[in-house]
Amino acid sequence: MAMHQAARAGEIERAYAGGDPRFDIEHHGCVLSAVINSAAFLEAMVNELYQDGADGTDSTVTGTSHPSETTRAEEWRSSGARRPEGSACA
Repeated sequence: MAMHQAARAGEIERAYAGGDPRFDIEHHGCVLSAVINSAAFLEAMVNELYQDGADGTDSTVTGTSHPSETTRAEEWRSSGARRPEGSACA
């Protein structure tokens, strides 16, 4: 979704290149959506890395096991964070 929104924002910018600099609600919406979706993706990916370590499973993100997962697992457990009840990933 973020890539689509960023591409659409680029199309709008190219259409107005050198033209009238005006407020465009669609452009602002596409840019904000791209940024927010990217940030949400990164947060979810980091949470998955820590949770995979805490679960003692191979990483769902990288598909491999790594010694640093033990450290992440300890950090995750000490933070008190956990998967929500009924999570599809649990």
